[in-house]
Amino acid sequence: MQGAQLDAANAHCTIAQRHIAILMEQLTNKSQTKRQKSKKIEAHFVTLPELRAVFEAEEAELAVKEAAEAEKAAQKRAEDEAWTHWINQEIAFRVFDAPLSSYKHKDDLVALAGALSLPMQGTAADLTKAIKDYLRENPSHADEPCFSGLFGNSRWHAVTQLLHRGFLEAPNKGVGT
Repeated sequence: MQGAQLDAANAHCTIAQRHIAILMEQLTNKSQTKRQKSKKIEAHFVTLPELRAVFEAEEAELAVKEAAEAEKAAQKRAEDEAWTHWINQEIAFRVFDAPLSSYKHKDDLVALAGALSLPMQGTAADLTKAIKDYLRENPSHADEPCFSGLFGNSRWHAVTQLLHRGFLEAPNKGVGT
């Protein structure tokens, strides 16, 4: 008989433990959904009619400000697109006929870097260094007409370029007086 009572008590404890586990799981699920619930607060304010006019004026001012910011952002996008188009045109068609030291503006350096297939990001000093290093490592670009001016700023270099292009005739060597 005591064995039966002991078995009944154990069965009751098992049922109680199972019920507690189910309740703990439900509690955990409830607390998780609360954490994931939206933090937005829905409220209604009751104000004086005079304050409603102030609120509507502030809302209208905010709408005008947002519209101005949107217009400014659209203008910035248009300017960026125009600049990108201009840089792409410069990369494709520009002839760099002056020495590298004469290119001081970042736009010129970006166009030159793009024409040489170099990265076009960075400061003007970074771009100048990258271009100088590239030209030093690749002197074969001196033969290309669009880059020939970058390889020197001496008078002799200009004369040799004119000779190379056929604008001047070479002096006759070996003709004595």
